[in-house]
Amino acid sequence: MAWLTPEWTYATGKTTIRIAQPLGAGLNPLDVSSAEDRLRLRSYFWPDQTNRVARMDSALNLARIYPTTIEKVDSIECLARQLGNLVEG
Repeated sequence: MAWLTPEWTYATGKTTIRIAQPLGAGLNPLDVSSAEDRLRLRSYFWPDQTNRVARMDSALNLARIYPTTIEKVDSIECLARQLGNLVEG
């Protein structure tokens, strides 16, 4: 299985990102524990986009191993709340 390994390089060098608390948001989120919703997500890729399909499959596997909350809310509202929580402490 291919794992997601984000690496960002800045002018100062390589930085490792640690996800402290996974959270998702969307107006109509799909449920990755549902076979129907997983099939729907995979259907958004053309069959010849094998790298993208492989990344989606990896993400779906990770989502099943490490479940997270997906809030049914506007993403901007969720982001504003999370950033406010960081500033407030």
